[in-house]
Amino acid sequence: MLSITDLSGNRRVAATVTASTYNWNISQIKTGSYILKVQNGDKVVTRLFMKE
Repeated sequence: MLSITDLSGNRRVAATVTASTYNWNISQIKTGSYILKVQNGDKVVTRLFMKE
């Protein structure tokens, strides 16, 4: 599971992925700071990123 959340905690987009690679078009989200969350079973990785 992939999700992008804004810094206010509002989920902007999410996707369920079954492949080892995934291309995500994030053109629909506005410029700003976001949190990317990648969850695979019980493993969770989060990263802060900025869309310009």
